[in-house]
Amino acid sequence: MLQYLVQRAIRLVSTAKNPAVGDVQPASAVDLSHELIGKRCIVVGGTRGIGRGIALTLSRAGASVAAVGRNASAIVGEMESAAPNTCSTDADDDESRRQTLSAFSADLFTISGAKQLVTDLSEARVQPFDYVFFTVGCWPDYTDPFTADGIEKTVALDLFARHLVLASMIECPLLKTGARIMNTLASTQPFPFQSSGGVRMRLEESTQLVPPGRVPFSLMPVGVAADAWLRENSKRFADYKFVGMFPGLVATDV
Repeated sequence: MLQYLVQRAIRLVSTAKNPAVGDVQPASAVDLSHELIGKRCIVVGGTRGIGRGIALTLSRAGASVAAVGRNASAIVGEMESAAPNTCSTDADDDESRRQTLSAFSADLFTISGAKQLVTDLSEARVQPFDYVFFTVGCWPDYTDPFTADGIEKTVALDLFARHLVLASMIECPLLKTGARIMNTLASTQPFPFQSSGGVRMRLEESTQLVPPGRVPFSLMPVGVAADAWLRENSKRFADYKFVGMFPGLVATDV
């Protein structure tokens, strides 16, 4: 079974893209601004990687953005540099359209850290958000697999923390009716991103570190669980729009 998983993973990440699928052309900042000026967004995991790119894109389009990450010291300056010079910052102008850029430090590996984030948002008196982007996550770590709460790190960050933050934000409430929640668990980078030999080596090294009885490659099961989580949330919280992005597994309207 393990050899089968390795072979399937190698085939997945080392096969050229299907040209019939095509590439999505990114919208320009001008196009995005028609939708995003006056909107408030929070990017949970917005200081690095995919989340940082989303935070900068939103800032460039004129949206108000709150970026969340373990180290949030630099992201506000980066968002301010990306923001349009024409965006109003005067209190005399329409307050609903005034762009605000902020950052919150949070350690979402723990239950207390996830709850503290929502407390910090409430105490900062942020206005309810129109968009929520969850990009925080990590790869499986078989050398040090568990958080201080005893939860596997991938499960804790990619699934459990997102659930705690979202449920608490809805309860507060920190979301506008009709808010859109996007859950991202993988980048949409073109394949192949590395050689099949490199993929094989990394996967085989990882499997050697998996303790007996443990399931390897926990990112994939977590992705499927996140899909189910989104589906159930869409039923439970009908006032909000849920969008999932996990290439090859989850349909998306983005």
